[in-house]
Amino acid sequence: DVVVMADLVYDVEASRQLLVTLIALAAAHHQLQFVMAFRPRNVEDPEFFRELSKHFDLAPQRSSGVYGQMCYDVQILRLTAKGKTDKDLFDCHPKSG
Repeated sequence: DVVVMADLVYDVEASRQLLVTLIALAAAHHQLQFVMAFRPRNVEDPEFFRELSKHFDLAPQRSSGVYGQMCYDVQILRLTAKGKTDKDLFDCHPKSG
């Protein structure tokens, strides 16, 4: 199964909640894959992806053709949960404000 996400990384607080949700989904469905398309927008984005990479392997995906040329600033990642226990996955406490 695959969850496809687009344009979800734009607000710091929403990004924190997204991280918690992705971790919960991965813990409940171990084989679930995620594909995320986003445009870098905030100075806080790198912190979100650092935190995300603690729980998921992040594999950049290439877009090609006309779409790749038109949306050159859109980044696409495939996320796969790292081999952690459910307890490790739920031990996520993203930094707040």
